Amino acid sequence: MLLEGLLIGKGTITLVAVIRDGVRGHDYSRRSPRAPRMRLDKEITRKETLNTHADHGDWTDTPYISFTKSPTALQELADYRGTRNRGNQEIVVVDPRTRFELGLPILNYSEEMAYYDVETRYTRDYWKDHYLCLWEVTPEEVVGVWDWDTLRVDDNWYMEHILPAVQQYRQRRAQDSPDRALHQLIDRISQATSDTSDSSEEDISSSDSDDSYDEICVNNSTEGIVQAYASLELN
Repeated sequence: MLLEGLLIGKGTITLVAVIRDGVRGHDYSRRSPRAPRMRLDKEITRKETLNTHADHGDWTDTPYISFTKSPTALQELADYRGTRNRGNQEIVVVDPRTRFELGLPILNYSEEMAYYDVETRYTRDYWKDHYLCLWEVTPEEVVGVWDWDTLRVDDNWYMEHILPAVQQYRQRRAQDSPDRALHQLIDRISQATSDTSDSSEEDISSSDSDDSYDEICVNNSTEGIVQAYASLELN
């Protein structure tokens, strides 16, 4: 199921993407999975590839690049890979709104697993924030690349570095786009609705709960126009 619904609403949706090990190439302007030309026109192929992609121990080629909308999940995975001697970790930020404009698909992994009745050793909750880009991520979608060891020094790395970069990227793109007026209108609506929710976010961030940062991310990720998603890449 494609995520057109993410483009409708108010406020900001934030998606943080994780690229699995084995994604081809070192040019961050274009990313491809290990099976970038695999056809998915048969139900059995979709089911088998979803099952393969869900098995972290199976490196059979699939046409998927994995993502999660949770900055916390991205941070946990980056830190985990750092303890496994997997080299320098890079955060590659991509704008999903641009991806939709280019006509490139994003799938909700959990919904796909349920629809094709794919069972894995992980519970369905494991995939709730998981998304899939099909076949490639193109240069036009890429906002920028960050070194994880540098980025992680700031506990508020996502709000302070990722989202401002996406905003600047969108402003540049809108200026160069024939639909410039439309993009500017969407950005103004997004900014206006985000401003109205500032007070509620401040209440969350000032709470004594250890999960306050997660709650802010969840609050941002459940209200409206897609803002950004980032990918974790093994150099």
